Amino acid sequence: VIPSNKAVYSISSLTLGQGAALTVNGTLNIAKNLLLQSGVAGTGSLIDNGTVTVGGNTTIERYYAASPAWHLISSPISNGLAEIYNGMYLQGYNEPTAQWIDIINPADPLVPAQGYALWNAVPGTYQYIGSRNTGNVSIPVTNGQQYGWNLLGNPYPSSLDWNLVAASNPAINGAVYYLEAATGNYKSYNGGMGGGSQYVPPMQGFFVSAANAGTFQVNNTMRTHLGQNNYYKSDFENLLVLKAEGNDYSDATYLRFDELATAAFDGQYDAYKLLSDFNEELPQIYTRSSDVNFSINV
Repeated sequence: VIPSNKAVYSISSLTLGQGAALTVNGTLNIAKNLLLQSGVAGTGSLIDNGTVTVGGNTTIERYYAASPAWHLISSPISNGLAEIYNGMYLQGYNEPTAQWIDIINPADPLVPAQGYALWNAVPGTYQYIGSRNTGNVSIPVTNGQQYGWNLLGNPYPSSLDWNLVAASNPAINGAVYYLEAATGNYKSYNGGMGGGSQYVPPMQGFFVSAANAGTFQVNNTMRTHLGQNNYYKSDFENLLVLKAEGNDYSDATYLRFDELATAAFDGQYDAYKLLSDFNEELPQIYTRSSDVNFSINV
């Protein structure tokens, strides 16, 4: 931690190793290069509550292990281009038409807070070289289809606390949906419950369900070093978890009883079941109420 908003530190270069974390509350001047490494051991995490200036290049790495597999990703720099993924399949998702769109032009910009799907043929590390995202980042969300699925992403080189994100974004329902690369299954999280994580890892793409058209926004107060490499879940009373297993894969659905919830879909408690078509051998389980499929049903 760089302490105190009055402290000023000047160094030549800085490398944050795999799994390392640095919080800058003062001012850090880096004369040459900044490198955030990523690999099997984890991903470097940087939070700038103060000021970080870089005289040379800023390079942010992201390692993807599972392959061949689809990953949901997001760019940590404001001036990234699709050419970063030359030789890979890259797609965006269009909510009004509910279609995946192939990105084939290397010069197409990678929009901050936008999510993308990347087909990773072999394990590898990708490098983002450019202007690191910090401060307020916003992006429109649409609600043209029944569930309003929007593919978004964490634009920072640190994790996001989803509880803080959901509380500040009234245009979306409270759940976040991750794609598990190793299985092709979607894992949901809402309010401390589900198979997903409260902490959105750096550069992680994810789906949300838009309650109405509006704006999705994140800011520096929502960042955390927690969960940069791991997932965390909370325990609840009055909770029932049902699990389906088969073909060496598994899926789970979550039911909880709370007198504040209703039998219909409650955006602040529940999560839809986002069915996966990536893996035909994957068992998928959900509950139903009012003709709606739930992965989390309170």
